[in-house]
Amino acid sequence: METVNTGTCDLAVVGGGFTGASLALHLAREKADLSIAFFEPRGRLGYGLAYDTADPLHRINVPAEKMTVFADAPDDFLQWCLHEAGVDEFDPDARGADGHLYPARGDFGRYVEERLAAHPLPVETVPSAARVVERISGGFRVEAVNGQSLVARRLVLCNSHGSPQFPWATDNDVVGHPRRLDDPWKPEALGRIGTRDEVLIFGTGLTMADTVVGLLDRGHVGPIRAVSRRGLLPRPHGCSYEPVPIDPCPGGETPGPAKFLRIIRSMLRDAESRGMEWQPVIEGVRAALPTIWPQWSMRERRSVLRHLRPYWDTHRYRLSPQVLQVLADARSSGQLTVTAGSIVGVRLDASEDRFRVGIRPRGSEEARTFSADSLVNCIGPVSDIRRSRDPLFSGLLQKEMIAADSLGLGVQVDQQCRVLDSDHEVVPGLYAAGPLTRSVFGEVMGVPEIAAQTAALSRVIKRDPLPEAQTSPDEERAML
Repeated sequence: METVNTGTCDLAVVGGGFTGASLALHLAREKADLSIAFFEPRGRLGYGLAYDTADPLHRINVPAEKMTVFADAPDDFLQWCLHEAGVDEFDPDARGADGHLYPARGDFGRYVEERLAAHPLPVETVPSAARVVERISGGFRVEAVNGQSLVARRLVLCNSHGSPQFPWATDNDVVGHPRRLDDPWKPEALGRIGTRDEVLIFGTGLTMADTVVGLLDRGHVGPIRAVSRRGLLPRPHGCSYEPVPIDPCPGGETPGPAKFLRIIRSMLRDAESRGMEWQPVIEGVRAALPTIWPQWSMRERRSVLRHLRPYWDTHRYRLSPQVLQVLADARSSGQLTVTAGSIVGVRLDASEDRFRVGIRPRGSEEARTFSADSLVNCIGPVSDIRRSRDPLFSGLLQKEMIAADSLGLGVQVDQQCRVLDSDHEVVPGLYAAGPLTRSVFGEVMGVPEIAAQTAALSRVIKRDPLPEAQTSPDEERAML
């Protein structure tokens, strides 16, 4: 494909979902005098993978007042829903049984898009994913999949993680089968599943919940089985969202993971003895993690991810009451079954055109075989950039401009979100934000955490000097 040079900009942002759009919003609020170019295949900003859905059943999983984008206006999204978008009037089902508002996810994307459009910041959108990044004198050259190319003085990686991959051993007939859905978020993916199909879903988290809701909305009447190692489902919200204060450094010392876990368990027991809910304690942990996580060694962080992450995820990433009710009804009717176990193999029975899936139930030595007409992979995206199929990451790794973190969560950055190369040196003008930085910052998945991070990054970008005009490594290689 021919590359077309479309000009220059002060800042290029790879990824125009919430992370990238939030960065632009905070740069505008900082009155940064910058021209910005987004590389976003959807062609519109603020939606990304999470909020690019028109399905009204796909709801945000926290109350609207907790989707805080601006620290000085924490309920701005709620006010937009009530007074600008009229969500209560046009979407009566948005009001949950707990009295809180859970708008459709697409509404949040529209809110971010409108807030960004209201700021007089020069923004260009390249409607394509970035494919190649090269260091040049005084900045970077970015080339998109559609052939467009531009030069930027600075660059921020705000990508989402890589596309989901099917990690289990399969026979050749399973690969590419039309009813093996590796990515349920692809347009019309669920349309390949028959309404009477016996469906087996890998994963029991938020994506599974969205998949079940989507199938039932399409009139699915066949049985659905969801399987994960522990069979844990996302938990419900409570009545209170005020975090219980947790001292991240009791006695002036940061507790290690084991001691911190004992503190949390003690607080949960205390809350139960007082007749309080557990959710405010988890919110307190969430608030304390940005201080505690960076103090832990990589070995301690790896141990936490291995042993505690599944339990943290189900308590931290909770479901809206509306979606919880759908799952509860499906389970009570017997249509939805949740199994705790490990996948030991997947094959296709060609005589019946059905899948045979070996599952070893948790606590058992013997594997059982389950049959299914359709398979859906809901274990989530690939966070390890070394396994990513994205040519952008593979190219950056090959050029040693970035380095994968040792936890397999994204890229290596410093505390200011500056990207580190393979020699652990800061790459001038190159930054990363959002989920790609979890190895360093821990909890960078929710809207409030990403908004706080991008607000801080906007000040770093405004303050940092521009990359010096000199021969870049890419230019040096081209001269050899």
